[in-house]
Amino acid sequence: MTVDFAFFHVGEDLTLPTMLVDSIKKTNPFSRIIQLTDLITPQINFSDEIQRFVGNKENIMYFRSETYFKANFKKPTLFLDTDMLVIQEINENKIFGDKNYVFCERYYDGIINPNYLKNHKLEKYTNQTWKQFCPYLGCLIGAKDKKIFKEIYNNYNKLDNEYKKWNGDQMALNETFKKIKGIGLVSEQHYAYPISKGEQFDKVFIIHFKGNNKNKMKFYYDKFFNKIKLKDTNHENINTINQEKIKRNDPCFCGSGIKYKYCHGTLK
Repeated sequence: MTVDFAFFHVGEDLTLPTMLVDSIKKTNPFSRIIQLTDLITPQINFSDEIQRFVGNKENIMYFRSETYFKANFKKPTLFLDTDMLVIQEINENKIFGDKNYVFCERYYDGIINPNYLKNHKLEKYTNQTWKQFCPYLGCLIGAKDKKIFKEIYNNYNKLDNEYKKWNGDQMALNETFKKIKGIGLVSEQHYAYPISKGEQFDKVFIIHFKGNNKNKMKFYYDKFFNKIKLKDTNHENINTINQEKIKRNDPCFCGSGIKYKYCHGTLK
């Protein structure tokens, strides 16, 4: 049995979440996809459900934690970042096993850049590695029920406000893992594989395009999925559209939800 998926996205640029959703539909066609967002962000094509919440977009990671805590889901669900592509079917038993919750354990490590620590007021972690600071990644959380998100949210609320925009989500995960016994672990190497590490995709289920690598996501989306088409009324009669009238930052005429310059505009 496959899992369901959920993702959080706010804002008018639908490029990344559209590719994420499309990759899920093509690799896990029987999975349900839930979009978590604010009151005004458009629904992503092919997402099955949208749940809207009020929150502070300035504290984006805290807002995401709030939506995870308040989200309604019925089946085992993976909560993913939008800068990811799912490239294989994900089986519930394989990823959850006998666990109710799954965290993604950091696999790739290194000393944290001092400038990053200074910019994010994290100087107390000087000379520490990423695994020492945040051993669990916020880009993937698996849950069979909502209890884990209540604990994460409560731990987040114990942090200083300065961590509500960035980093606090992973700090809250760390505290949650210490308190709740029996959380399963999957490896970043297989379920959040950083594209910066190359193209060793044999055992990879999800690719992660974090940081400056987001601009590579469209290339790899095409590499994996450009031969697979989804059927939807938004995609009909696209040849009747005058493509010359479309600006590069407009939504593509094909109905994908991706900006024209990243979609059919790349063929120009």
